[in-house]
Amino acid sequence: DRLEWLAARKAFDAERQAANAERERLSGLVDSLTQDNADLDRTYDADRLEWLAARKAFDAERQAANAERERLSGLVDSLTQDNADLDRTYDADRLEWLAARKTFDAERQAMAAELERLSALVDARAAERDDVRHAADAELYLEHSAAKQSVERPGSSGKDEEQAAPLESVDIGSGSVAMDLGNQHHLRFGFCNKRGDYLMTWRTRFLFLNTFDACLYYGASDDRSKFLGVIPIDVRRSAEPIPSSELKGRRYCIRVPGMQRGVLAQRDYFLQFATDEEMQQWLRTLNDFFEQARTVAKRHRETFAKLAVHRAKLEALQ
Repeated sequence: DRLEWLAARKAFDAERQAANAERERLSGLVDSLTQDNADLDRTYDADRLEWLAARKAFDAERQAANAERERLSGLVDSLTQDNADLDRTYDADRLEWLAARKTFDAERQAMAAELERLSALVDARAAERDDVRHAADAELYLEHSAAKQSVERPGSSGKDEEQAAPLESVDIGSGSVAMDLGNQHHLRFGFCNKRGDYLMTWRTRFLFLNTFDACLYYGASDDRSKFLGVIPIDVRRSAEPIPSSELKGRRYCIRVPGMQRGVLAQRDYFLQFATDEEMQQWLRTLNDFFEQARTVAKRHRETFAKLAVHRAKLEALQ
């Protein structure tokens, strides 16, 4: 029994030592859990304080957002009202503009009609002035030709002068000018656009160059026996092409130099043709005619100078 008791006591001591070791281990674990719990409490308190601060900031931001939403809502209502007012104002202005546009169109049509009437009146007045000028020029030409024939043939009799070849007949019709110059005097003819002097409008005209009196005649149709106006040409200068940039994009235009004759003042005339080839043909024809006219004029001046010397000699002999 003693041996059994000693063995049991030895086992009991071993178990007590194991229990003491386990108790110490569990005591350390409890201390560790207590420390962890304290740390968790401190962390929880810090997180709670941070959450409370965040919640306070969120509440402040939510209040600010609500205030901004109310402000924007009021602004939207104001803009909606302003938009409605603008729509009503626009509708009223549009109706007023439509009425003004209608009035403007009516006035423009009336002005266009008045412009057409004035243009027709100006053309009629120009035609009347051209009629008067042409009649005077024709009379002066006939007198000059008769004087020239009498000087060139001083020994001829009155009968021979009466049998001289008649000159071109010039007849002044009503409304438009009628001339029987013969087609041999029409060096070139064709349609073109001519710019007016008063209104600066471009109109289609039938143009022909007449070498009888060095003029460009133009009419509304290709009837060369009647014309609306005349362009007295200054043969001392030359016709030249005009860049399209000078006439607002119009191409194939030329400038024809004019001269003062009668009631017509000296100015340049602007003509537009359909193609570049037609423009070049007119330029060559006009400039060649100008050169020939300058040559003839020079020869006439020399002839008149000789005639003046001859006339002085005849007066001395008489």
